[in-house]
Amino acid sequence: MFPASRFSVLHSILGTSWESLIWVHKVLGYGMLLATVGHMVAFYVCYGQAGKLPRGIFSIPMVDKPGHINNFTVPLISLTTWFMIVAMGLFALEPVRRRFFELFYYLHILSFYMIAPTVLWHSAAAWEYFLPGLTVWFVDRLLRMHRSASTVEVVSAVASGSFVELSFRHASLSAAPGQYAFVNIPELSLLQWHPFSFSSACEGCYTFHIKAMGDDSWTGHLVKLVSERGSSLSLSVDGPCGRVHEFDDYGVVVLVAGGIGVAPCAAIYSHLRRQRMGGSWAPAVTLLWTVRDAELVPMMSHLWSDGGDTSVASNSSLEHSIVSCSRNTAGELPSLRLFLTGESACGTLPQRKIDVSTGRIDAAVEIPFVIGDADPRTVLVFACGPAGLVRSARDAALSLGVDFHEETFLL
Repeated sequence: MFPASRFSVLHSILGTSWESLIWVHKVLGYGMLLATVGHMVAFYVCYGQAGKLPRGIFSIPMVDKPGHINNFTVPLISLTTWFMIVAMGLFALEPVRRRFFELFYYLHILSFYMIAPTVLWHSAAAWEYFLPGLTVWFVDRLLRMHRSASTVEVVSAVASGSFVELSFRHASLSAAPGQYAFVNIPELSLLQWHPFSFSSACEGCYTFHIKAMGDDSWTGHLVKLVSERGSSLSLSVDGPCGRVHEFDDYGVVVLVAGGIGVAPCAAIYSHLRRQRMGGSWAPAVTLLWTVRDAELVPMMSHLWSDGGDTSVASNSSLEHSIVSCSRNTAGELPSLRLFLTGESACGTLPQRKIDVSTGRIDAAVEIPFVIGDADPRTVLVFACGPAGLVRSARDAALSLGVDFHEETFLL
């Protein structure tokens, strides 16, 4: 139960976050299922040796039970457990979960609400094992209910192609760059909550950039809703979630983003940029962003439109690669490098000069080029995007001996 809790003091103590411990939840869950199956098989053997299988286990009320067993809850716990094994074991498998997520989620919840009271009834001592995890879960649910009930003011909602830019004000929300929140829009579903990274967070105003993952998906319906109604929609936000990153521990931060994975990187980039432009110390930061969808580029224009010309000169034509980028040093402003891999987005780019290239990021070349002669112990490579891009960024970071962080791109 602890790894599945979004908000817990234990996360603060251990320096972990909900999304980083999902794998622990899976391991413990399947371990519990295996132990449960072993427990059941052992008793099935016992019932079989007494000649009481299967009536002694599956008949309700219990009949034909072995003489030395008087637990009348055995049939109920057996049927409930088999339902749990199918619902939590089979439907939690990666291919099934991704294809039928709603079915997986609601079966998961239903199984928990069924098995918890049944186990407590079946074994009087079970509360000793349930209490710690249930306490963490219950407190987490109360906190989530409180946070999601706060008033949210939708400032703007704009749809462009398969993307939505959603800005809102939230008086009680205090999110750090790189964090995310769960979003509910009642016009689409009263029950569905979806996680999105903050792409901008400044003075109580927050922004999400959301990509539609199919016409019939929740995000696809969101694009249609915003196209039809604009900002006339209701919004509930549960957050912030995720680790608060300590960027002050580094002298150089290299952000590597792919497509919509730019969202958390954009928030971090803008935050560090404002700090440096305001005279405060902040690590030198470079954003390497590869993007295929032309309509996403103007939505991120705030990355280069404020604070004057801070980018490196480039040729306005996108037909050839631009490599006129200078290395980061502690005295320079942050830099942005844009790599276009899809249709030409030349018409969507501002007239001001920015560093633009065509083709994919070659992490093995670009990351060492940006880092230059900086001390590897003071460098962080932060990546968010498709698996191939993250893998190449990780390989480059490890070969250089610098710290690497992979942001969760897809839960």
